[in-house]
Amino acid sequence: MRFGLAAYTQDGELLNGMEVSIKNAIPQAQYQKIESEGYHASMIFVVPEEAVSLRLAVSDEIGKRIGTMEIPLPLPVPKNIPTTGTTRK
Repeated sequence: MRFGLAAYTQDGELLNGMEVSIKNAIPQAQYQKIESEGYHASMIFVVPEEAVSLRLAVSDEIGKRIGTMEIPLPLPVPKNIPTTGTTRK
């Protein structure tokens, strides 16, 4: 699988981007868990303050499938998570 993440300005200018490939084999028992619970992955990604959107792309190179989504920024803070007192400019 290949994951791509990019941050964009209001004008569509690319500010930051990265791509990560996962090439390890998944054991059958873990694959069955992924089918029922989904695949969980984490990435550390720096989002510049002037970014207004993130674009996420996922490519399954074995199954030849690709998916993308755009995430508008800033993200709302969930009500059940305490804030640290910092705000975005």
